[in-house]
Amino acid sequence: MMSTDTPMEDSPSVRAEQLKQEGNQFYKKGIYSRAIDLYTQSLEAAESPIPTVLNNRAAAYMMQKDFRRAALDCSAAVEADPAFAKAMVRGAKCLLVMGQVSEAAALLERAADVSPTAAVTADRATVARIEQELAAYHAALAEDKNEVALSAISRVFQLVAGDSVEESDLCTKWKLFRGEALARTGNVDDAAAIASAAMRADSGNPEALALRGRVFYMQGESGKALAHLQQALVMDPDMKSARILFRLVKQVDGLKEKGNAAFKSGKLEEALDLYAQAMAADPSNKQVLAKLHSNRATVAAKLGRHKEAIEDCTAALEIDPEYYKVLLRRADCYAKTEQWEAALRDYKAANTIEPTAELRFAIQNAEQQVRIASRKNYYKVLGVERDASDAEIKKAYRKLALQYHPDKSNGDADTEAKFKEVAEAYEVLSDPQKRRRHDMGADDESGGFDGFGGMGGMGGMGGMGGGIPPEVFQMFFGGGGMGGMGGMGGMGGMGGMGGFGMQDDDDEDDMYAHFGGHHGHGHSHSHSHSHGHSHGRQHQQQRGSRGGPRFSSRSSYRG
Repeated sequence: MMSTDTPMEDSPSVRAEQLKQEGNQFYKKGIYSRAIDLYTQSLEAAESPIPTVLNNRAAAYMMQKDFRRAALDCSAAVEADPAFAKAMVRGAKCLLVMGQVSEAAALLERAADVSPTAAVTADRATVARIEQELAAYHAALAEDKNEVALSAISRVFQLVAGDSVEESDLCTKWKLFRGEALARTGNVDDAAAIASAAMRADSGNPEALALRGRVFYMQGESGKALAHLQQALVMDPDMKSARILFRLVKQVDGLKEKGNAAFKSGKLEEALDLYAQAMAADPSNKQVLAKLHSNRATVAAKLGRHKEAIEDCTAALEIDPEYYKVLLRRADCYAKTEQWEAALRDYKAANTIEPTAELRFAIQNAEQQVRIASRKNYYKVLGVERDASDAEIKKAYRKLALQYHPDKSNGDADTEAKFKEVAEAYEVLSDPQKRRRHDMGADDESGGFDGFGGMGGMGGMGGMGGGIPPEVFQMFFGGGGMGGMGGMGGMGGMGGMGGFGMQDDDDEDDMYAHFGGHHGHGHSHSHSHSHGHSHGRQHQQQRGSRGGPRFSSRSSYRG
């Protein structure tokens, strides 16, 4: 006869419950892997699926960031108990994290049918807001309102994550949405990081391939962009966004390459037009725009349209303030238009990026030209160019001397002062040594140009020598003896300084070949007056080749 004291084996349901309770204890301690093991044993011990154990295991999976398995357990729990609203709510949360918004909305609708609590109603409202923000995101991208799109997807992240999930735990789909908005708003580095992470997880993900293609395009790597976009279309031929971007990249790159070819063949106006078309095709790509502005500046400078070149350089530098070649190009254009202070700023900025001996020389030259520009410009006084010949200077002087002659001033002090200034300018520019010193900004060795003998008030008109041609006095005063004016002597020249021996560029293809070149100061004087050729040779002996430093190691052309 068997003893009634022998304990009976636990029934499957009791054993399952014991394992569940043990699992709960480990869950509370935060030892989620052990809790999952015990929940799994509990399910295996039971004769049929236990909804509560499935739901508990789903919670443990969520704590381990395994939302896919958590969602599967919630689905199994609801299948075992169609009225299990708690599992529906948890499952909806997992679906949202996985980017399945419509499925989450449907599951919450079921939860509301079986348990219309305030919490379920609030969760449904949250999902509705997520759907609205997603619609706003896609609409903004379609209209190129990229900042609006970025704001919308950021709100989606906040709503999906809530208080229980880190944004970094959201699925690749959500991250790629954000990456697209980041790329379009110019946050290329962050977008690149998202694309790279997605590619590591799944190298065949078409959305990740398309985002990486956009990143390459934004970085100016059109060839790589086209390759990635083409691969994305192989993986998903119906991916409309990738197809549109592929066509855009081909269009912009094609126009840019045609512009480059036109430039190289000397068709400069055509090159300008092609670059402008490329800019208009996609004004949102800042890096490509910077290159196109740089290229267009090169062409404009070659055409001698330095103001346009400066504008394009400035536009490129607003995008990339450390665009070294563009800084040099703009400095050169500023110098060619005698904006020496601006040129000096750009030379110094370039020198902080990559110091070179040539740049230091260019800075010294620009500093000298700034000093020169701060002094009286006798060429402007006479209204002639800095490379004007003796004959042109004399002609300009005679015209102005007639215009401002004291006999016509009726005692007007400003007119008399202007006549003095014109005579002073001619005194200097008609003398080779004084002209040379003026060009280099040297002070007059006798204390400046304030001598003019006893010319105060133009009275007496005695021997007005000092370089004013006799034929001019003959024209003014007839054949008399020109007595009485206490001579306009005493004007020590401005010679003595060498300069840069500047000429017109022979090779405009290298925009950096000549700093300060043909800007007027230290001109070559290749005209017919007697000192011209020796003057130019002297400059070349003192400074070497014209225009300052050559940056032969750096191409002027980018892109």
